[in-house]
Amino acid sequence: MLKAIYESNQDAFTFIDKELIIRYTNQVAKNITKKIFGKEEQIGDFALDYVLPEYKSEFEDYFKRVITGEFITIEKTDGSNWWRFSIYPVYNSSNEFVGIAHNVENSTNEKNILLQLENQNKVLKEISWKQSHEVRKPLANILSMYQLHKDDKNATNIQKEEYLDYLYQSVNELDAIIKKIIVEINEINFDVQ
Repeated sequence: MLKAIYESNQDAFTFIDKELIIRYTNQVAKNITKKIFGKEEQIGDFALDYVLPEYKSEFEDYFKRVITGEFITIEKTDGSNWWRFSIYPVYNSSNEFVGIAHNVENSTNEKNILLQLENQNKVLKEISWKQSHEVRKPLANILSMYQLHKDDKNATNIQKEEYLDYLYQSVNELDAIIKKIIVEINEINFDVQ
């Protein structure tokens, strides 16, 4: 049943013993190694034979850390996809370290969603800044003109008309800023895939 679970999983799963010998590998892992190395990893193979040369010392370091009980998760990209590697210790029923489990999952969709959310957050912060700075200026002008118009009992008709012109300009400026913000909001793709 355990084998059936690992074989039906979308993730690549490999169990490696203390001597770095592969003791179990599912078909997804075999397919990946065949694609990268030209051959499927097999039970009894040396695990480091399936690690790219530029990552061998890094993998050996991870192995040393996992032996001490550390659970390691890292993400890497090959340029078009993101991969999450989980490496963690495996213990027998007597709580003795017997090897490591190595799990690889394609995290591209998750990473794309996070990047999309980060971009949306950036745009929303920009909109928030505009609201707190650009919108407040014409709003402050409108409030000031209103107060002037209300408090200036001796204002002439010409002065009152100037107040109204300033109010009208500020209202138009505020309207333009709000329209720009609405366009920016409508350009945000809130459909997270």
